[in-house]
Amino acid sequence: GLWDYTDDPPAYDITPSNREAAVRNMQEHFVDAPWAHRSVLPWPAESDFDKEGRLAASLDFSNLRRWISRWPDARWYCIFLAVGNGRFVGVGCTEEPFTARVASWARAVASEVRRLGKDPGQFALLILDEPHSREQDRIILHWARALKKGCPEFVIWEDPTYRNPHKEALKEAYEACDVLCPNLGIFLSGTEEAQRFYLDLVNDGKRSLWFYQCTGPARLLDPQAYHRLQAWYCFRWGAVGSGFWAYGDAGGSAWNVYAAGRTIYSPVYLEKESVTDGKHFEAVREGLEDYQYLVMVKDFADKAADG
Repeated sequence: GLWDYTDDPPAYDITPSNREAAVRNMQEHFVDAPWAHRSVLPWPAESDFDKEGRLAASLDFSNLRRWISRWPDARWYCIFLAVGNGRFVGVGCTEEPFTARVASWARAVASEVRRLGKDPGQFALLILDEPHSREQDRIILHWARALKKGCPEFVIWEDPTYRNPHKEALKEAYEACDVLCPNLGIFLSGTEEAQRFYLDLVNDGKRSLWFYQCTGPARLLDPQAYHRLQAWYCFRWGAVGSGFWAYGDAGGSAWNVYAAGRTIYSPVYLEKESVTDGKHFEAVREGLEDYQYLVMVKDFADKAADG
């Protein structure tokens, strides 16, 4: 996944005019975990709930339907909920109506997902991005529990950025997650105890490990060391997902880096109506192919050992 945000409205340098080409380009490079904003889901008003916290109003899922139609064969549908201070339709995450309202809303979303022919277990929900404080962890925990009460199949996906998670993080919050996606650079530079925090959480088979990176400018990075070898690190540590920030974040200037208004992270060249591939994105694709080769070799070696 590359935090592409190809829903409506698109983000950064993805436009309605280049979105179709961008989606096609990503699919050709094996991207199967597209990302969407929170607005891809309908967020209810307080008046939409009854006194018991049950959702009593119908919701408009047209944005979700359009997004899924662009990615009919995706393995994952990732949504950044961006809950901020944790409040939901007028109540804080520690207040009594919160759990009932979130759970009822989650059930409505799951019902629509099934109507669209998808499995709610394909939907990965990022509650807060790059959490790094106990306060954020507590919000994640409350939201994760409420979402799971409404739809146990939803995947809680988090990308913590703690330097010393074994000392600083609220472990209970990450036990409530299904996918842990630490920053690869932070993970590799951490102590054995810091790495074990994540590895111990995924070794019981209840959670999965992913890695991501968000360094830039992308054009100054070695496409082999940064973009291709991330997949090798995934294989080394047993991670099953890989992410890079961000496909659409091209700094507002596809070709002239001096005119860019912000750091360029995109591995391609995005213009308002076109997409031109780049060697950094080719390196991402080659890394994914390398990963599959490594899986095949491991499978062969395991079968030979059993024989």
